[in-house]
Amino acid sequence: MKQLGLSAIILLTFVFVSFGQTAEELRKATEFYNQGVEFYKNDQFDKAIENYTAYLKIRPNVANAWYNRGLAYYFNGIDLAKNTGETTRKNLNSAIADFSEAIKLDSNSAEAFLYRGKSYFWLRLDGIKFVDSAISDFSQALKLNSNSADAYFERSIAYSEKNQWENALADLNKAIQLNPNNADAYFERGKIYSSNKKTDLANADFRATLRISPNHPYAKIWIKDASQNTNPPQTAAAQDWQSAFEEGKNALRQNQPDRAITAFQRAINLFPTNFEGDQIELLFVNQKAAIQENLANAQIAKKDYDGAIKTCSDAQQFLYKTLVNKISKIEKFKFDPSMLVEISKSKLDLMIMNFDLVLSQAEKSAEIGKRCINAFPQNGLSTLQQMSLIAVGMLKVGTAELVANTFFTTSSLRLTLSQICQGKGKNLCGENSRNNEINKYADKSLADINKAIGYAPSVKTFYLHRAAIYRHLGKNDLALTDEAKAGQLK
Repeated sequence: MKQLGLSAIILLTFVFVSFGQTAEELRKATEFYNQGVEFYKNDQFDKAIENYTAYLKIRPNVANAWYNRGLAYYFNGIDLAKNTGETTRKNLNSAIADFSEAIKLDSNSAEAFLYRGKSYFWLRLDGIKFVDSAISDFSQALKLNSNSADAYFERSIAYSEKNQWENALADLNKAIQLNPNNADAYFERGKIYSSNKKTDLANADFRATLRISPNHPYAKIWIKDASQNTNPPQTAAAQDWQSAFEEGKNALRQNQPDRAITAFQRAINLFPTNFEGDQIELLFVNQKAAIQENLANAQIAKKDYDGAIKTCSDAQQFLYKTLVNKISKIEKFKFDPSMLVEISKSKLDLMIMNFDLVLSQAEKSAEIGKRCINAFPQNGLSTLQQMSLIAVGMLKVGTAELVANTFFTTSSLRLTLSQICQGKGKNLCGENSRNNEINKYADKSLADINKAIGYAPSVKTFYLHRAAIYRHLGKNDLALTDEAKAGQLK
């Protein structure tokens, strides 16, 4: 979704009309604006916000600048790997304020309404009013741009949040018509069909999801056996874990914690226990942990803090144990460079793709643990409960460190591959594509170590490794900065 915002940010017409500013002020404003764009493109949202803020002090009546800063706040806020619930809210509220200011200055901006709607929807756990505000904004975006597949998709999710299934289905049909390559739209439509026991239609959509996105995190585990009865009698109790999970979430949204707890516990009891494969196992473990996370939220709503702490602990222990097992398979690939040259390019690419699949699920594991901890209130816990929660928090930290070390391992692998390509790796990189391969592996190596630092920002080795990547890329000033940072750590 960030790419959409980036497209909009680049295509904005930037026309200066002087309202009392001096030529020097306009020059500085241009510089701040351009720096904001560059920082945004590189996911450095805090710095992008700083530059747009400086620009707006000089030129407060430019709608595009408010919109751009709103995008930076939005993407900063939805980065769950680095935020707490409080900082997420702060960023999203700032985004809403900026999009609102952009709309005041330009009421025909469909994108501003779209992203303000997205910001409202992220705040839905704070109250259903935010879902209504999101629907209103998505509807306005569609009045201004009736061909916005993104707005139809986002509004469908908001309608689903309010159990308005017919409206959600109509919007998903339109979203798919406008953008037939949106895997998530097929997946969400499949979930609605599944909930209505239309198994054949649901399976068709889940298969479409996987054709477009073979590594989609949940489509594989939502596909049901087509031989099952597609129209079983409707009963009060859900007969499969997916339906029970949806029932529990609906009850929680309706502030019915007792009904939610019953549904979530049923979903856990119905959840499958036998599955194989590195990625599939993590998919299932994350899904079960997500059910437990919601169960903990329902228990917190009832102020059953002991139960919620136990639920979070069970989820985190399960996540940690699975990650230790899966990540150990990546850790053993701390290659001798000479070994890499002997591996065929196709096998190497497949191996790295498998690593990335494990990592994408490992990140979800870390996010679940973080959200479960952050859901507890700041006050109201007994001393014993606080101590128990600290113990769960240590497991959460351990999970984050596991994920960080895995990103470090894959970053090291990719740096080695880039160095091989720079040297004699003709059989690995190809004579004609060598420069592309050097940059591809190096850029991904840098992205991986940045992730590692995000999860464990106090590890000296990570900064030294990133410095090595920067030197490999010829960015010696950045390397010196990281080496200085490493020198300050134990």
